[in-house]
Order: sequence, then C-alpha cells, then structure tokens
Amino acid sequence: MRSKLSLGALAFVLLLPAFPALAASPLSVNLRTLDVAGVRTGIDFDQVAKALTEHFQAAPADLKPDPFPGENIVAHTKLPSTLTYEKDGTRVTVHFEGRVPVDLAMPLVVWLVTYQLPW
Repeated sequence: MRSKLSLGALAFVLLLPAFPALAASPLSVNLRTLDVAGVRTGIDFDQVAKALTEHFQAAPADLKPDPFPGENIVAHTKLPSTLTYEKDGTRVTVHFEGRVPVDLAMPLVVWLVTYQLPW
C-alpha cells in the first residue's frame, strides 16, 4: 500500500508541469509606462520633483535631496544621488545616476524608486 501511495504522488508531481492551467502564468509589464508615484525610470531630476509634488500635493520644500552630494562620475560635478519625500510614515526615495551620453542640461536620470508604506 505504501509503494502505491508514493507512486501516485510521484506521478502527480511528474505530470504537474504537463498541465499549464495548474501553474501560474507569468505576467508582463511595459516598463516604459510603469510609474511609482508619478516617477518613471529615465526621467530627470526636475521631472521627478514635479511628479512627486503633484502626486502627493506637497510643496517643493517637502522634497529632501541628498544632504551630502558626491561628485557624479559622468557629469564631473556635485549632484544629489537621491531625492526623498516623507510624510505620515510614507516614504518615497528616488535614486539617480548620471545620464549617458552626457547631457549637461539634464545630467541625472532615475534608475531606482523605493516606496515604503506604513504598516
């Protein structure tokens, strides 16, 4: 009896991949249109500030840039690497990298957005 049970379980496990309806199908997302609080990857610093102030209906003074900006290796100037908005336990931090190819008018682009919600 014991061997029949294990053979049945083994048959179920082996046949499971043969039935895709039983497995979860992957979802695809168009990353060009995906945004977090109005922020998309690839937009510049000023666009991020505008998007965050519009989304959260906040004043520009509520956005906190990196307090200790370092030299950006692409633009060779001191530029903030983050911009943060925080209120009532909600925190959005936008991380920037230098734009390649270099555009001194818009030297930074978004590469990562973190959105933390209160528990």
